[in-house]
Formats: sequence, C-alpha cells, structure tokens
Amino acid sequence: MSQPSDTTTDLSLSVSAPGKVILFGEHSVVHNKLAIAASLGLRTYLHFKECSESNNIHIEIPTVTLTYCINFKVLQQSLRTDFKCITDGPDLLDHVEVVTNVQKFINENSTAKFNDQQLTSLTGIFYLLFGILHSVDNLKPFTIKIETDLSLGAGTGSSASFAVTVAAAFVYYKHLKLLRTKLAAFSEDDKSLISKWAYCIEKICHGLPSGIDNTICTYGSMVKFRKSEGMQLVPTCEFQLLLVNTKVARSTKQILNNVMVLMQNHTAITDSILNTMDLIAESAVRFISEIGNDTNNSVLYQRLGELADLNQCMLQSLGVSHPAINRICTLLQRASLSGKLTGAGGGGYVITIIPPHLSKNVLNNIIEQLNSEGFETVLTKLGGLGVSID
Repeated sequence: MSQPSDTTTDLSLSVSAPGKVILFGEHSVVHNKLAIAASLGLRTYLHFKECSESNNIHIEIPTVTLTYCINFKVLQQSLRTDFKCITDGPDLLDHVEVVTNVQKFINENSTAKFNDQQLTSLTGIFYLLFGILHSVDNLKPFTIKIETDLSLGAGTGSSASFAVTVAAAFVYYKHLKLLRTKLAAFSEDDKSLISKWAYCIEKICHGLPSGIDNTICTYGSMVKFRKSEGMQLVPTCEFQLLLVNTKVARSTKQILNNVMVLMQNHTAITDSILNTMDLIAESAVRFISEIGNDTNNSVLYQRLGELADLNQCMLQSLGVSHPAINRICTLLQRASLSGKLTGAGGGGYVITIIPPHLSKNVLNNIIEQLNSEGFETVLTKLGGLGVSID
C-alpha cells in the first residue's frame, strides 16, 4: 500500500535489515552445495534525510568511526561525467569499471586517509548511489547515518546487512523522488532488486561471495540455498540461538583463498568433504522441518546437534577452524550443546541452537563460563523479518 509523499518538505526515511548466520554449508555453498541460513534478531539501521539548505552530503557510520562530507555539486558533476553511461540494473553494469571509478571519485575528493573498513563502506555507498540514483534529476543534499547491532567481520553477515540497508534506502528514495509515493513495505520486485545490488557490494567485500548473505538479509526467515537452484523457504518454528564471539579477527577473502588452494592441491579429498557437507545440510533440512511440527521433541534436537558436530569436523578438515572456536565447542559439549563456526571461520562466531528443554540454570552457567574465558555471548532468535521500512 502506498500513499502520496509531501514533496514540499525534505524527505526522510529509515530502513533496516537483519544479520544472518549460516547454520549448515559454509564454504561448500560456494561450490554449488546446499546451505541453510537464517536471519538474526540483530539488525543494521539506516536513517536518511534530505537537507535542502545544506551544500553537502554527510555520511556517518559510528561502527567504523567514519564521518564523511562531500560537496553536493561535486557529486552532481561526477554523475554527469564519470557515471553518465551507467545503465539501470546491476545485471548490466561493468562491475570492475564502476568500482574503479567510485574509488577514483573518493580519492580525488578527500584528503583524509581511510582504513580498509572505512574505504569499503564508502565504496559501497557511492557504488549504490551512482548505480541506483544516477537517473534521478531532482536529488538534494542529504545525510545518512548507519548503525548496527552486529559485530564486523565475525560471520554474521554485517557486510551484507550493510549493503542491503544502503541499497534499500536508495531504492526507496528513488521511488519517492520519481513516483512521489510512500511505501508501507518493499514489494517482491523491490526485494529482488535490493538483493542484486547488495550482491555487487558483497563482491567488493569478499571477492567471490555465494550470494546467500545478501539473500537472507533481504528476505529474512530461514532458507535453503543452492546456487544452481536459488532460494527456498524452510518451514519450521522459531529457534533460540546462542552466538559466541571468539573476538578473533580474520579476513574472509584470505580464508576463501586458502580453501581454494587446498582444493587445487587435494581435489579428490576436498570434493569428498564438500559432498559430505552437502549430505549433512540435506539431513539438517529434514530435521529442522520435523522440529517445526514437533517443537518439544528432544530427540530431533539431538540429531540436529549431531549434524552440527559433523559439519564442524568437516570445516576443521578444510582448515577454517581456530583454537578459540575449538575451545568454545568443547565448553558447549559439557552442557550437552553442539557448537560450530559460522561464516568463513578462522575466528568470528560459534553458534549453537538452544533446545527448549535445556534448563535456564544450565544455559546461564555455560554463558557465564564462556564470558569468564574472554568470549562474548549474545542470546538471540533465528528466522525473523528481512529488509524493512521502519
């Protein structure tokens, strides 16, 4: 449902998108194996406001300690020159050329030195701005502020949640400027477009992403995903999830490269590992669906936990675990819980699904022990709302 917007005043909007966890299928999903992912109850929030009385575009991202201003006329001039040949839709863009032009634009219009996170954030914002808003003639100066519940670089989809949120804001803003109507929610066509634009930013961040992060951050819920088949909803119940942050930083791009080298050196063996991970994910889908019909069945949770243990073993054999991850999994086992890494590994988060029959005392005790060893824990929900207009 849409309604006319007031074009006599400065427009403002707020959007948000969830983070995500991969429950099964890390790394193997890149090679057309099945993965299961779900949205988190942790989100990224973007607040956008036109400022017609200002001469600048102002961007603030506290998470990466970034405050950036650029003269609006400089942006307009660049839209007419460097990006004048851009065409609608991410499928038609020359990705490398756009990234090169965006980074040239940033370098030429800033005297500050940016770290990797700051430069990647700015590149993503201006990539999407030029890509989505280039055809909007009546742009005004504006401010953007982006905040998040998510830890960066920890395997919970922070980059995809960021990309989806920015893409959603610009898609919605373009809708307001061209059609002059406000939306209550994004349509399926909007979501498809937002996800595609976000995937472009994921390529900047990670090189060769699977596409699952931008998909789940856009659509929410719980899905199974195979690159050759696309996304399918997994019908189930709401799960409680314990996220345990190792607080070990790592480079997703480097870990993916390491796995690729291992696969080249030991192709037959790694193919077998990936096929086993595919079977684990297929089995997990069945148990997750059965739990949806029998939410208090402790045996089903036990079987799902066994699959998580097997998946973690496969990931260890690919060399993507870490001593901190292994320690967390050991502590969880003492509480009869099954932990596994999520995302690229090498640090980041360990996840464990909390069965409803687990006593609060046991849960509180394991959380206290994990925290006492220097890890950070967050209790949250799995499978919530995707990108939304707030």
